[in-house]
Formats: sequence, C-alpha cells, structure tokens
Amino acid sequence: MADFFAHVDVSPLGTSYAQEPTCKFGGVVPADTHSQELINYSAAEVIMVSFDGQNDHGRLDVSGPTIGHSWLNHDRSQLWLRRTATGGGAQYVQVYAWK
Repeated sequence: MADFFAHVDVSPLGTSYAQEPTCKFGGVVPADTHSQELINYSAAEVIMVSFDGQNDHGRLDVSGPTIGHSWLNHDRSQLWLRRTATGGGAQYVQVYAWK
C-alpha cells in the first residue's frame, strides 16, 4: 500500500505550472518519498509532470504508452501537474508515492 495517495483534478492549463505544488508528500515537515507513480485518468488530455515547478520531467498521454509512469529510487517531496489542452470537465491523475 502507498504511503501517499491522491486523486487530483488537474486545473492549470498552458505552458507554466502553478506557484504552489499540486502534491506535497508528508505533513508539516517535508518528507521525501522514494518512489512515485502517476496514472492519467483524463478523457483525452496530456498531463505534464514537474518535480521543480519549472521544467517538464514527464508526460502522461492517454493516447499512448505513457498513460502512467513510475519514478523509482527518486527522492522527492512534492510535484506539479499541468494540462496541455483546454478540454472541458475534470481531468484526473492518480498519484501514489512510497517512502
């Protein structure tokens, strides 16, 4: 079972990420996670992933083999998500993380 789980509605659109991270792993004290797994459950959106809020580090594309992606042995305490299209309705990504 994952140490962290979130079902996230990804709202930022365009080429930049929101100022605040989409997910923070841990509570008040930042807690690095050892591995992360993300799965895109949107209807037809491409979701971009960043671990620093500035650069793209992953692409979750429902029309290709990267609908989900895992980062193993990859210590991180937060991540950002953004959409690349303006499709209507909620666009969900499931986020799992392990310490």
